[in-house]
Amino acid sequence: MSLAHWIRRFFAKDNAAVPYRTTSADNSIVSEQNQDRTHAPSDADWHARYLAWLLSELPVASGIPAPSPNLSTLKLRFQQEELLEQLQELRRSKFAGQGLIPRVPAVLPELFKSLRDENTSSKYLADTIAKDVVLVAEVLQEVNSSYYNPTSKINNLESAVMLLGQNGLRMLLAKVSFRPIIQVQTGTLTKLLAPVIWEQSELCANAARLFAIEHGKDPFPAFLAGLLQNVGLIVALRITDRSGRQQALPNDAWFHARLLSEAHILSGMIGQYWGFPDQVITAITDQTGDQHNTSTDQQTNSLGKLLRDADELSQICLLQKSGIVEDDDDRISESLSVSAKRCLRALKKRSAANTPVDF
Repeated sequence: MSLAHWIRRFFAKDNAAVPYRTTSADNSIVSEQNQDRTHAPSDADWHARYLAWLLSELPVASGIPAPSPNLSTLKLRFQQEELLEQLQELRRSKFAGQGLIPRVPAVLPELFKSLRDENTSSKYLADTIAKDVVLVAEVLQEVNSSYYNPTSKINNLESAVMLLGQNGLRMLLAKVSFRPIIQVQTGTLTKLLAPVIWEQSELCANAARLFAIEHGKDPFPAFLAGLLQNVGLIVALRITDRSGRQQALPNDAWFHARLLSEAHILSGMIGQYWGFPDQVITAITDQTGDQHNTSTDQQTNSLGKLLRDADELSQICLLQKSGIVEDDDDRISESLSVSAKRCLRALKKRSAANTPVDF
C-alpha cells in the first residue's frame, strides 16, 4: 500500500479526531505557557545564522571543501540559479516527490485505522505492533526513555501501549513513517546534513505540538507540519549531490533564503502528493517568502505562525548544542517570550539526552 493511500485513509474521517490526552509533563509546561500566551516576534538573525551554519559552515567544519575563492561571482551565482531551477522544475512536475519517498511498513495503515476507534483495546494494538520488529523496538525505546521514567524497565508491549496512550502512539508512528525519508541517504552533503535536519524537524514538531496545545488547537497536525516542512530541503541536498559538486553550499544569505523558500514549496507539494490535510500544507507554504514577518495580527494563532515559532526555537536549540550560540546569549532573553524560553529549555533537555523528543 502506498504512503499516499494510507495517509488518505487515516485522515478520511468525519472530523472525529482522537481526543488529545495530555501527560503530566504536558500539563506542567502548558500551564506555565498559558501565563504568557504572547510570543515575541521572531528574530530573523537566528534563522539566517542557522542556515549559514547548516548549509555552509557545518560541511566545511566536517572536511568538505568550500566553494573555491577563485570562483567568479558570476559563475557562483549561475550555479546557485541552476540548483534553484532544478528544484522549480521538480515542483512543476505533477509527479513531484514520486520515487523519492519509500513505502511505509504494511502494518501502519492497520494501526492508524485502529487508533481512530477509542474502543480499540491495548492488547489489540500491542498484537498489531508485534507484527513489525521495528515498531516493537521504537515503542519499547520510547516508554523506557527518561521522559516516561518507568520505575522498572518495560518489556511488555501491552503495558507500553497503555503508558503511551493513543495520541502518544500516533505521534510515535508518524515519526517512524518519516524516518526512512531521512535514512535513505546518498551523496556527501545528504549523508552529513540529513541527520541534523531530521533532529531539527523532530524538535520543531514537538515545539509546534506544545504551542498548538497552548492555543487550544489539535496538536497532531502541528506535529505533522513540523516533520514535513524539511522534506523538500532533503530533496534539494540530493539534487546538489547529484550535480557532482560535492562541496559546501556558498555562505550566501540570498541563496539560503531562496533555497529554503523553494524547499518549503516542494515540501508542500510532497505533502499534497501524500494526501496530507490542507491545514498542514497551508502551514508549510506559509513559511515561504518573508517567513519571519509576524506583523499580521490575524496570523497570530494560525498553524503557520505556530510552526514559525517552533522552527525558530528548534534552530536556536541546535545552534546552542553546536556551540555556535552560548546558552546565556543576551539575544535569546531579548527575542523570546517567557513561555518560549521554557519550551526551549525543554527542547535542549531532550536533545542533550538523545532520547525520543517529546515533552
